[in-house]
Amino acid sequence: MHVHIPKMPHSVREFLAEISTITVGILIALSLEAGVEALHHQELVEQARANLRRELEDNRNGLEKALATERSAVAGLNRMSAYLQSESAGEKAAGENIAINIDFTEMRTAAWESTVATQALAHMPYDEAQALALAYSASRTFNGLQQEARKPYVEMAATMADDPTSMSKEQVAETQRAIRLNRMYATTTVQTGEDLLKVYDRALEKLD
Repeated sequence: MHVHIPKMPHSVREFLAEISTITVGILIALSLEAGVEALHHQELVEQARANLRRELEDNRNGLEKALATERSAVAGLNRMSAYLQSESAGEKAAGENIAINIDFTEMRTAAWESTVATQALAHMPYDEAQALALAYSASRTFNGLQQEARKPYVEMAATMADDPTSMSKEQVAETQRAIRLNRMYATTTVQTGEDLLKVYDRALEKLD
């Protein structure tokens, strides 16, 4: 087997030339590696931005529809309360439709969770990452409120009789209490949702 033995440099100049060649080769390799890594990070961030933009826009559109339903629900709860009050006082209330529809839409967070898991967030500018973090923190707060609101809505439905005129004073009082609680949740949902729309707008601006 032939073994190649490298020649020893005959002078300091030759030695420095060989060292320089090796150093330049290493620097080129490191630069290429850094370039490839930077390109990978850029692609990761751009994909994350596209996913986040799509999710935030979907959340915003869904939230606007949900808030319209919640505002209608507040008005319906007011009519229902007034109707029961009139009936319990022996007054003939208007026989209008007092059906209540409350929207329990929750905001999606899958794109945000993916962005955090892939560490794409670490390669975004600070102000952009901060706006996104605030948007999704506010989303979680809104979702928590929606989850809390489900129970009193079910309880209110359980207290309502098919014929409100047949309800006892105790039933009316219990239903009025449930109406007040649901009205509080619906009003808070509207206020929180309106603030969330503004937070979404600021985050979407950063993504543009």
